[in-house]
Amino acid sequence: MKVWATLNSVQRLTAIVAVAALYIVTGKLGILAAISPGNVTAIWFPSGIVLAAVLLLGNRVWPGIWLGSFLLNTWFFIGLAKPFSIVLLMLSASIAVGSTLQALLGAFLIHWSIGSKSVFARPHDTFRFMGVAALSSTVAPTVGVSVLCIGGLSQWATFTDTWLTWYLGDMTGLIVVTPLILIWNKQTQFAWQPRRRIEAMLLLVMLLATCLVVFRVSAPAT
Repeated sequence: MKVWATLNSVQRLTAIVAVAALYIVTGKLGILAAISPGNVTAIWFPSGIVLAAVLLLGNRVWPGIWLGSFLLNTWFFIGLAKPFSIVLLMLSASIAVGSTLQALLGAFLIHWSIGSKSVFARPHDTFRFMGVAALSSTVAPTVGVSVLCIGGLSQWATFTDTWLTWYLGDMTGLIVVTPLILIWNKQTQFAWQPRRRIEAMLLLVMLLATCLVVFRVSAPAT
């Protein structure tokens, strides 16, 4: 990618560390906000963030994705299983591979089906992006749930339910977060006239109101 080629060594290292840090922070927030008992999240923000990172910076930012996923899952397993073992490190590493491959596959499919231009430049490209999100989101849950079952942290009998939850969280992250980052990056030089600012504020209020209604209605009674 041209953007990666313009960066020096320090900038590349900074980008990798930043991607890893964003993965850990947003992933931890997602886990904390998960539906009881704490292992179901409606949206997995890191999946959308890392796909945007690959699209904006290039494939060589992948170490940041792997490192962020590895450290986050290791952190999670430390609090889940005692004593901690090398097996859990291997599980974390394997899940991180799935997360990394998912982001790389998503970026590849976007470049292949849409091209290197703006992802949302044409209306039909939006539908192509949705298809890419639906397809690429199968990678991380397939790898992740498989290794969890192999490692004994999940049961094969619940494979489908666990896979579907993981898949929906990742796909929602791609559909919601990636477009926001790409559009924000595209509009950094956009002239924010007063009318545009009012429209943006109204849209944000409507989005927040919709989220509150949806989650209040769907949340289980306590």
